Amino acid sequence: MLNHKKTEIHGHRGCRAYFPENTLPGFIHALGLNCDAIEMDVVISKDHQVVVSHEHFMHYKKCLGPSLKKITKEEEQSLFLYQMDYDMIKDFDCGLLPHPTFPLVKNMPAYKPLLIEVIEKVEMACLNSGRKPITYNIEIKSELAFVGKAQPNYETYVGLVLEVVYRFKIENRVIIQSFDKEILRTIKKNYPNVMLSLLIEDDIDPFIHINELGFTPTILASEYTYLKDKAIFKLQDQKIKVFAFTVNKIKSINEMLAFGVDAIITDYPDIAAQCAKSYIYPEK
Repeated sequence: MLNHKKTEIHGHRGCRAYFPENTLPGFIHALGLNCDAIEMDVVISKDHQVVVSHEHFMHYKKCLGPSLKKITKEEEQSLFLYQMDYDMIKDFDCGLLPHPTFPLVKNMPAYKPLLIEVIEKVEMACLNSGRKPITYNIEIKSELAFVGKAQPNYETYVGLVLEVVYRFKIENRVIIQSFDKEILRTIKKNYPNVMLSLLIEDDIDPFIHINELGFTPTILASEYTYLKDKAIFKLQDQKIKVFAFTVNKIKSINEMLAFGVDAIITDYPDIAAQCAKSYIYPEK
């Protein structure tokens, strides 16, 4: 029988369906949508700041240059954040353009914030609102081919991100996730107590991925269409939590709840939270 317990709701890039993704307004708004965690992505700037951003570069459909100048598709690949100091990165606007996928997004001026700034603002907002402290699900964007061009070496990358986490003493409320197995191995070696989540998005047996990783992660997070109930049970039976991403339709949210996943990562945390609240979990 599947392990039916309360499924956590993680706001994907804050609440990507409603506010500019990976921005302070989005993260603060997500706190009021009954999510248990906020999910975000991080990359590194030239001056070794930890920047919250899904892309390693300035996406031409999501960002405007200094003085709100349009970025062309050809230009974006020359605008790697790792080649820019953070002061330059902050001059780009990433909130005014209509989102290419989510028409309900409330467009507003917004910049790519530092991870340290996000944690400061979110922690203060939780304190002021009286809500319980939030969990941070942080994806490290990394590829071996990007080392030196779009990111530092693995040891440096991991050290910069974890230094911020430990500065705030929130390591017990932080999940580090990545598709890059070497990033996870590096964290495991240097910070063995950090909760790690292996991201996958294919139909290969999850245990093959875990064997390649070389250790058992706390969490296996899969693109939800590849998740099957038997695989979920096998993973949970091995004490591996199962997260499903990115689950946006009510039918799919309810399917993941029925499967007994440990968390749903969604662009609509309010809708997912309502589904989870009204879902009747079977007795064990």
